[in-house]
Amino acid sequence: MQSTFESRLSLDDSALAILMAQADELSRLERQVFVALYVKKIDVNVLKRDFIARCGITARQFNALRINVQGKVAAWEEAEKRCIDTFNGKLKAAQKKVKTLQSKRGKSKKADERKRLAFVIHQKKRRIATLAARIKKHEARLTGIPSICFGSRDLFRRQFHLKENGYADHAAWLREWRTARGSQFLSLGSRGETLGSQTCQYDPSKQTLRIRLTQAAAQLNGGDEALIINNVVFPHGQSRIEAAQAMKTAVSTRIVIRKTRGKWVAYALISVDEIAPQIRTCRFKGAIGVDLNARSVTLAWVKPDGNTLRTDTLPFDLNRKSDKQVESLLSAVAHDVVMRASASGVPIVCEKLDFGEKKKMLGEAGARYAAMLSGFAYATFYRLLDRCAVRQGVEVIVVNPAFTSILGYAKFGVGRKSVDEAAAIAIARRGLGCTERLRSRAMSPALRTMLMQAARARHMRHVWSGWRRFAPWLGKSRKTWASRCTEKVRAADASPAIAVVPAKSRKGAIRKTSRATG
Repeated sequence: MQSTFESRLSLDDSALAILMAQADELSRLERQVFVALYVKKIDVNVLKRDFIARCGITARQFNALRINVQGKVAAWEEAEKRCIDTFNGKLKAAQKKVKTLQSKRGKSKKADERKRLAFVIHQKKRRIATLAARIKKHEARLTGIPSICFGSRDLFRRQFHLKENGYADHAAWLREWRTARGSQFLSLGSRGETLGSQTCQYDPSKQTLRIRLTQAAAQLNGGDEALIINNVVFPHGQSRIEAAQAMKTAVSTRIVIRKTRGKWVAYALISVDEIAPQIRTCRFKGAIGVDLNARSVTLAWVKPDGNTLRTDTLPFDLNRKSDKQVESLLSAVAHDVVMRASASGVPIVCEKLDFGEKKKMLGEAGARYAAMLSGFAYATFYRLLDRCAVRQGVEVIVVNPAFTSILGYAKFGVGRKSVDEAAAIAIARRGLGCTERLRSRAMSPALRTMLMQAARARHMRHVWSGWRRFAPWLGKSRKTWASRCTEKVRAADASPAIAVVPAKSRKGAIRKTSRATG
């Protein structure tokens, strides 16, 4: 696991000018490397020898330039593929919606309704054509030269609206654009080298940062090939940097120059590979189930035998929060969850969810549902939870999310727990390897009857097949679950709604399933 720590550098004007000259030269060479590799298609080994001889840089500095360029290209390709995948999902959702509307229009007997549906169908077909064109565009981009904008596209587009962005003229924008393009450089670290790097060495004992300069930057430094910066302290991660250097792992440093309150300030960002501690939690003590919702995280402590100890809810509000505020808020919640698991000595069990497919259909969903799903920071929370758990030595168990809410509420929630609490219990039990049978004496007669019918019809397959048949009976709306599970047995419920199908035993003989098995 790699972590990055930041420190603001205390520099005078001369030292800042040297760093800016270094960053400007290396950024210019980085763009040349991009052109040579992806436009002119020059072999990387030939290019390396040429750059070292012609530009007066070291092999380590060239490798840093190459890795930077390749990383940007890889990120661009991944973004393009993600766009294609997203547009394909939206295209399929729109096509499905058109079929539904056409069927509805054919069944409608009102002329006004058919006219309205015809207009909606027409607009959906226009959207389908637009999505298909966008897919072709992004597919064509992947086959050509990578479209990389050095200096950010946002800043590049500001030149078309100078007054709105606070520029007196185009020359003012151009100065900021050139500065932004040359505002950072990477010093690549390597395992086994002194202090983890050859070109940029941080000495925690002396609190100094030694940066190897290029020939152009060295001339500004009086011919000295190294720039030494004093009083460099990392408020967060100082001990982790020292531990990484003691383990002789690679320590990479990125120097970034930013404009803060009208003044240029330099920062050092050190990235290290952290050594994860040993797992200190034990499954034989139980587990904590985590159920993430749009406004809260529900926790359930479960014993090794699967019985529930207690539940708790950690609320949060992500409405109208920036990305940094969302990450900070979820980081605090994730740290709280990990600390509770560490204090109990039990692992954390969570679901492996993917909202990518659902988010592709936002255009065809309701406004309220789309807003909820858009603000659902599932990936961010579990990324933060996993990082914090690794650092604290807490095991994280990832389970399949199939039917956790449904079976949890049917077995543990009716009249006792909420849907979220019951889901957290089901998640924790699944992490401990507990099976979920489709019958329980604590259930209402109607619920028990339906579960028994589903059990008899599941062909001796996995227990989830029974829950799959039970889910349509329960319904999609959670608001109706309580009334559905507590209603009295009706004649329709008591009758065998699901046909019993013969199943093969292990010996191959055909018999009927007469009871539920877990």
